[in-house]
Amino acid sequence: MTNGFSVSVSLSDDRIQAALGRLTAATGDLTAAFDDIGAALVTSTLRRFETETDPTGRPWRPLSIETIIGRIGSRAKTFTLKGDLRKPAARYVAALKILQHRGHLKGGIHHRATQDGVEVGSDRIYARIHQFGGKAGRGKKVTIPPRPFLGIDRDDEAMMLGILRAHIGRALGDGVA
Repeated sequence: MTNGFSVSVSLSDDRIQAALGRLTAATGDLTAAFDDIGAALVTSTLRRFETETDPTGRPWRPLSIETIIGRIGSRAKTFTLKGDLRKPAARYVAALKILQHRGHLKGGIHHRATQDGVEVGSDRIYARIHQFGGKAGRGKKVTIPPRPFLGIDRDDEAMMLGILRAHIGRALGDGVA
């Protein structure tokens, strides 16, 4: 993605490769099919933000206590005299979503289709550190765990095959492939 971040995935699935070959033979241009695939992969990626899971279905690592404290603050009205969270603060903490503090990362997920393929990624410069994890912050003192949101799972593979079959069917004029 221009000035952004994308993950490159090559599929060696024989069924998908065969469908791409048939579609190329029928139309000569795969841009429309890749555009549909890209839109569906964006939807799949956005669903991962809702479920807070990676492409394999594993849950993302929870927010660190430092992140939580940074979000709620350490004001006197946040904690009881015993040091417990007050009820409004506890409700706020329970509602915190991973990688969605302001929604910019999730809102920056998009795709770009060409005749040769499709890229799905984010236009946010910090997307890479959240995808792969690593050191961040001043002096690289903060370790951010990987929380992969980009990728292709089995449902995505089936979806891509279905989109390709639909495009082949339209190209051949029978509506199905």
